[in-house]
Amino acid sequence: MNKRLLIAIIICVILGGGLVSYRNYRLQEANRIITYTLKPTYTSTPSITPDISSPDSVVQTYYNWYLACMNNNFKNTSDSEEENCSYDNLLTESLNQRDHSILCAANVPAKITYEKAVITGNHATAIAHTHWEASPMDTIKVVLTKQNNAWKINDIICSRP
Repeated sequence: MNKRLLIAIIICVILGGGLVSYRNYRLQEANRIITYTLKPTYTSTPSITPDISSPDSVVQTYYNWYLACMNNNFKNTSDSEEENCSYDNLLTESLNQRDHSILCAANVPAKITYEKAVITGNHATAIAHTHWEASPMDTIKVVLTKQNNAWKINDIICSRP
């Protein structure tokens, strides 16, 4: 084989490897920046206006916002920061004034699923299920009331299935 051709192939392989490494580095940097940029910061109120026209959307918005708040802000702390992630706009004033558990647990679950709310006049009941990695799911009964054409959470009742 020609010595020049062999050197050219070696140079091409080295340059190709360098370009691939550089491309991977740039992708990692882009992903790191995107992850950093998109990471939400803690705020006392959510940045979206909730849909208060149905009890289902109120319960889902409340718990989804709560989980996001806890996971993004307090995942690595030993303190209970439940009061800092409470979305008071979706709670009735009487519930806001009482001590209540949001999740019926000390830890943040892996996920929460919801059953369709049962509506009776200006009252509704929705069931939320907290799912844990190694434990059975827990059931939370969420009682809602309609006030001024807006559904609000009036009570949170903890129970096991």
